[in-house]
Amino acid sequence: MTNAKSTKNALLMSAVALLLCFAMLLGTTFAWFTDSAASASNVITSGNLDIVVEYSLTGKANSWASLDGADNLFGGKWEPGHTEVAVLKVTNNGSLALTYSASMNITSETKGKTKDGADITLSEILTVDTLVTKDETIVANAFGSDSAIPGANHTRFKDGSILADGDYILEQGDFKYILIKVDMAETVGNEANHDGATVPSIVFGINVYATQYTYETDSFDDQYDAGLENSQNGTSRTLSDGSTVFFYNEDSGYNGRVRLTDIPENVGGEYVVPAEVNDLGGALVGKTLDKLTVPAGIAYGYKSLEGANIKEVVIEDGATTVPNRLFYKTNVENIVIPDSVTTIEENAFAMATSTTLTIPASVTKIGEAAFQHMDNLTTVTIEGNVDIEGYAFRGCDVLSTVNLNGEDVNFVVSATGKNSCWFCNGESNNPGTSNITFNVKNDTVAQKLLTAMGADITTIRIFVNGTAYQW
Repeated sequence: MTNAKSTKNALLMSAVALLLCFAMLLGTTFAWFTDSAASASNVITSGNLDIVVEYSLTGKANSWASLDGADNLFGGKWEPGHTEVAVLKVTNNGSLALTYSASMNITSETKGKTKDGADITLSEILTVDTLVTKDETIVANAFGSDSAIPGANHTRFKDGSILADGDYILEQGDFKYILIKVDMAETVGNEANHDGATVPSIVFGINVYATQYTYETDSFDDQYDAGLENSQNGTSRTLSDGSTVFFYNEDSGYNGRVRLTDIPENVGGEYVVPAEVNDLGGALVGKTLDKLTVPAGIAYGYKSLEGANIKEVVIEDGATTVPNRLFYKTNVENIVIPDSVTTIEENAFAMATSTTLTIPASVTKIGEAAFQHMDNLTTVTIEGNVDIEGYAFRGCDVLSTVNLNGEDVNFVVSATGKNSCWFCNGESNNPGTSNITFNVKNDTVAQKLLTAMGADITTIRIFVNGTAYQW
């Protein structure tokens, strides 16, 4: 048994993974306040609900960045006594007063093992302090000290954290800071020293919700929007499998959309998304599953699987589209695309981690940047005749084999003018640095491919039915 000091020095914890789930649930009357009406000399403009959330890791001026898509609030190596601080800035940029709430919740956790075989659960070891304030001195001091934030709510990760409840009101142009401090106490000992085989980690989300404040008035009173409660924008239901689904109505602005909002507790290793769902929402962000089955009717999947760890994803037969960013930053081993799919939308697989992909012959369009920056992708097989837009496989660092099995494959300029890097495993924007073997069906496809990659390229290899193509 080492002494306390040497134990602390020896403990190097793994990074606490941050998966940032940024959500703004707008107030019930948002759809009523988006337009303006104009006559020859007068303009009548209605109010709008607009919240902006930024973050800083220093609290200093000019250090603020948008929270949307950020993934670096907390990280690095953790040991006893290590503390990290981040601050959110919530600003009301709209013309309507609003209330807001914020929370930080664990979406998944991987337990580690000590050298003695005991579990290491970071959510029981790490603590979090949170405070809502407008005092810039408190914000500055929080970054300059390892001590607790005065007046902050102090809790363990395990118990969850409400960063701000719905009683916080922001007038037009007003703002508030939300301080977040994560700490591993100096008293932590060998119970946090993992064996190196299974690294303990936490994936958690920060959620910010805004709603129009109830005292908004017109020239008569404060009741002009009475009766427009959330329930009139749709209905939330818990289905027989335990999934929670929100059905939007005609007044919501999302008529026909059915969003998955929560999955059952103790779902186990496999989850089948209910057939009525066409919007995956954020319920699966950061989840760990052996198998996920996605219904054929999925039309909205923007970043819905971000940070999820899934061995196999099966899209049910009958689906015609793989939606924009459905697999964005998804850790997935195998993806099954049915023969019914005809379109893979832009960025559908961007930054996903699958190593091999087979695109069925039914697919006739691959959108812009559909598979860009798939860092682990080594082999892709495209079975049919297809139009491939620019940047489709840009920045796929280890891509080594591309099989184009269609009789007619076209490399087309995308809508935004991207006309290079259809395939690239070298410098991100320089196909001339790529070193890829292409297997194609005929000389026509070979010539089109050569033109797309650059007529002077010498690092790629093209084989037509097994015979090296001469150019």
